[in-house]
Amino acid sequence: MKTLLLVLALILTVGRPAIAEISAPPPLIARAAGAPVEADGKLDEAIWKAWTQDPSGAAASWRRIAKPSEPSSDQRTAYFAYDANFLYVALVVRYGDHVPADAETSGAPDSIRLDFDGFALGIHSDGTQISDIILPYVIPIQKGVTETDDGWSAEIAVQWSQLQMIPTAGMKIHFNIAGRDASGPISWAPVKDVRDVKNFGVLELR
Repeated sequence: MKTLLLVLALILTVGRPAIAEISAPPPLIARAAGAPVEADGKLDEAIWKAWTQDPSGAAASWRRIAKPSEPSSDQRTAYFAYDANFLYVALVVRYGDHVPADAETSGAPDSIRLDFDGFALGIHSDGTQISDIILPYVIPIQKGVTETDDGWSAEIAVQWSQLQMIPTAGMKIHFNIAGRDASGPISWAPVKDVRDVKNFGVLELR
């Protein structure tokens, strides 16, 4: 009888599909800006040029939230910088072979959103601030978007005081960067939805 039970247990164990573990991605890095960044969407500051020469620590691998085994439709990279007053984010989007989402027909244009434990903010590819994020209040930000031949670029500057944080080198922030493209909601961290806080990654100030 014990042998039979053991055999049945082995059959059930072997036949059970493995549950994929969600692992946190490597930390994103925010570099000291060295000079104020104008959030105009042009990405012409020295800090962004330095980032493009060495993109390690940038958010470059984005996945579909509904189908995490599939990459996002476009190629997007987000870079981070900071100074004593602002957290800066730059985004470069290059469309693939797909047709970009049309806001007039889909109701959901391309977007970028920053998710912290207690705050979230973002902008659409037309430069408007995302207004349907549940917040204690709408966080004021500086923002700029520029259309390119094959996509769009954006810059966001948000005051640390609005995030209720005081920046220091070495500081690690529980964080995710997400958004939407033609494939639907996408994310850098392997989250189940945009507010899946437990699976957020880390943004580290250097």
